[in-house]
Amino acid sequence: MDGVDIDWEFPGFYREPDTAANPYDQGTPKADPSEKESFTLLLKVLRRALDRAGDEDKRYYQLSVAVSPVREKIDLTDPAGYAPAVDFINVMTYDMHGPWNQMTYHHSALYPNPCADDQQNTDQAIRYFISLGVKPSKLNIGTPFYSRGWRGIHEDFSNTFVGSWERLKCWALSKNEWGSTPGLYENAQGSARGIWDAGSTPDGTHPYFHLLELEGNDSYAKYFDHSAAATYLYSKERGELFRR
Repeated sequence: MDGVDIDWEFPGFYREPDTAANPYDQGTPKADPSEKESFTLLLKVLRRALDRAGDEDKRYYQLSVAVSPVREKIDLTDPAGYAPAVDFINVMTYDMHGPWNQMTYHHSALYPNPCADDQQNTDQAIRYFISLGVKPSKLNIGTPFYSRGWRGIHEDFSNTFVGSWERLKCWALSKNEWGSTPGLYENAQGSARGIWDAGSTPDGTHPYFHLLELEGNDSYAKYFDHSAAATYLYSKERGELFRR
């Protein structure tokens, strides 16, 4: 299988530099709304060029694109306009949450959980692309084989989203038993450290093999969120949570 995959993060989306995490990260200071049209044009031109090359080489070259699962970023592009030019749209359904959020979440939840104030999830992202006219057969979901992690977690029901009464109601609406997902959707003090963290700012990045090792550590327990259809590791003793 040969071809081209375009990973433009992200057309039309302005972002400040993040040199604390990466000294070479200059942000996207030149992001412009006109990139919505430019992105579609780029993919159409590439498709024509790959078809010409394929005619010469007697083979087919694939074209795919990696895109955000976040609706605000999706709306900065024209999925219905560029979808005919590509073979696959690889939706990056990971890093939807992380220690940059003050509360603990799943960073790649399959479905929503009523206890979360931010309902970004894989199912919602894919359904949104379909609602915009994209064929389901062209959509791929991304699966992370690494974690994001939080530290300084306290289960005291004092998070900024819900108080204890609202917390009880949201759990009643979820598919989980009360208290079956400790440490989740709680306030955290910051980022846990992971062995794959880059730069001076930790974000709890552990590779999959290390998460399996942590499962064997008596300090951590593995939990399953039935609403979100997602697992995580939590240590009440350490006040740390890692979502894979």
